[in-house]
Amino acid sequence: MTASLPLALTREAKVSDRPLVSVVMANHCGAPHLPAAIASVLAQTVSDIELIVADDASSDASAVLVRHAAAHDSRVTLIEMVENGGPSAARNAALRAARGTWIAVVDSDDIIHPERFERILERAEALQADGVADDMVFFSEDGPIEPKTLLGASLDDAPQEVSPAYFIRANGLNSGLPALGYLKPMLKREKLAALSYDEAIRVGEDYDFLLRFLLDGNRFFLLPEPTYLYRRHSGSISHRLSEEKVEAMITNQKALQVAYPTIASEAAEALNKRMKGLEGALAYEQLVSSLKRKAVARSATLVAKRPTLVAPLIRSVREHFSHPAKTAESTAPTGQVLLLREKLPDANLQSTVMRTLGIVGDGVAVAVPPFREKGGMDAGERQSMAELTQSAALNESRVIAFGLAGLRAASLCSRGTLRAVVVEDANETPAILQRLDGLDVEMLVRDPANGDLTPLITESSASPERKRA
Repeated sequence: MTASLPLALTREAKVSDRPLVSVVMANHCGAPHLPAAIASVLAQTVSDIELIVADDASSDASAVLVRHAAAHDSRVTLIEMVENGGPSAARNAALRAARGTWIAVVDSDDIIHPERFERILERAEALQADGVADDMVFFSEDGPIEPKTLLGASLDDAPQEVSPAYFIRANGLNSGLPALGYLKPMLKREKLAALSYDEAIRVGEDYDFLLRFLLDGNRFFLLPEPTYLYRRHSGSISHRLSEEKVEAMITNQKALQVAYPTIASEAAEALNKRMKGLEGALAYEQLVSSLKRKAVARSATLVAKRPTLVAPLIRSVREHFSHPAKTAESTAPTGQVLLLREKLPDANLQSTVMRTLGIVGDGVAVAVPPFREKGGMDAGERQSMAELTQSAALNESRVIAFGLAGLRAASLCSRGTLRAVVVEDANETPAILQRLDGLDVEMLVRDPANGDLTPLITESSASPERKRA
């Protein structure tokens, strides 16, 4: 068998007394996606890590899955919560146990690129940052969604330092800015001090935690690296509001403004604007609740106080009735073969590679951004990665990667199986071998003079025992 992406559970390593990175992962009934999330963390090219999974009293097989991972890798630790306390309580439990120099937050239904920690920590050191976050690629296996990244065109190919005021504005309702509260940051543990998640809120807890990190004077940067894959699915709670949740967010902001009385005027103004937005959101949720209960008088009173509630209500109704029903099957072909190359292969090269590998059928060639040892991607390149990620999420795919550029892009294919790597530049061979260490993946070397393909025999490929990533 070939290596399933993300490349994972193949590199054996022992956790040190003080690992470089402590990965904090809260989980509640996330068994369907938990193994992929764990595998992507353990596959990091930075092996000096620990993964702390705080299971929030799950009723499914989550704890069993984590114990299984821990039995195979000593870097995994399971914390079992006695009762369900929400994501903030679970993350706080994991934070208390963390020993790493850096703290990385990863959700139990998401996936991270195998080079994520290596690449963004290198940038963090150069920037002398206290915290960093990369761009997020949205994907879904439930059906087609708009392929995009969180930061989109708001960030070019250079790091951007984030001020408290900008962060607050970006998390206001209808701000037109990327919602930075979704970010999954990496933060220096020594800079967290007594910082913890507010356990009273179950929506917006990431925003509150990171905002207080910024208000404490820490330097935080956004990086143009699309190495965090954010899974959107029906079981996610991050986008669901209710009266209770909005009220908790309002209470949380009031407490924050009391805790930081000397906040800069620009940030204070942004907080006041956000509060007005939260109050409007609360009124809207109250209106929806009243309509569901058929409380006509109460609904009329709410509309009379806030006539602006009518427009979003009409939009919501229209979207509900105009949204096409989801189908269980994708219209895209299944079992596709993806050929990932910086420059699209011509028909002859494509057919030669597939014939050499014994693959019958048509392949889909995808142009990917060039590989850079340092530096991120511009908005257009990140968008192309988002399109590849979403397309690959809808189908089981066999992936043929050309060089380091194709190999890096291959790890953004959540349901891909790495079939082979084609080496076209001999200078890339050592780096490719390092990234494939321990994985059973065929490698073909292409002669630049005549285009001939020659299998590269490695210790792994010669082994009769095939390993599953």
